[in-house]
Amino acid sequence: MVLNDWRDVLDAVSGVATICLSAASIYIAVAVHRWQKNAARVTGQVLFSELARNYNELVLRQPELQEIERRRHPFGELELSDVRKMFFQFLLLNEACTRFAAMTSDAHDKEPCEVSFKNLAYVMYADRCFIEQHCLPRGYAADFCSALQAEWARIDAKQSAGARACVGGGQL
Repeated sequence: MVLNDWRDVLDAVSGVATICLSAASIYIAVAVHRWQKNAARVTGQVLFSELARNYNELVLRQPELQEIERRRHPFGELELSDVRKMFFQFLLLNEACTRFAAMTSDAHDKEPCEVSFKNLAYVMYADRCFIEQHCLPRGYAADFCSALQAEWARIDAKQSAGARACVGGGQL
């Protein structure tokens, strides 16, 4: 009778262990799936940025394409110099968009992506009004646009505080 009691206990423990291992396997499978989904999103953004970079660089090199883009631009009148400026900004925006995708995914280390995103936002800061009018409406995701504009607002606040704190500016 004692031997049967131990077998019953071992059967129960074995059942609990099987359930725990099954739950752990499901958790690991879901975690891997989420990571792969995030990694695929970032990879897709990198591919898009690469294709867009090729076109943007082509427009920057070809005056004929600049003229076509000037005529086709749906958000106000542009001079050819504005078209070149816009396509240069597209290069920066697409890089920032890739950093943002990596920064907001669980597939990459957030800190270097965030530092790079903030640096690109600072580089584009002086042309932010132009970018908001002519570049962002041409197809950037709302969450990216919001993050970029929030970073510009942070830069505005730091510059305002820096102007009050010291003459000659300070570090952002």
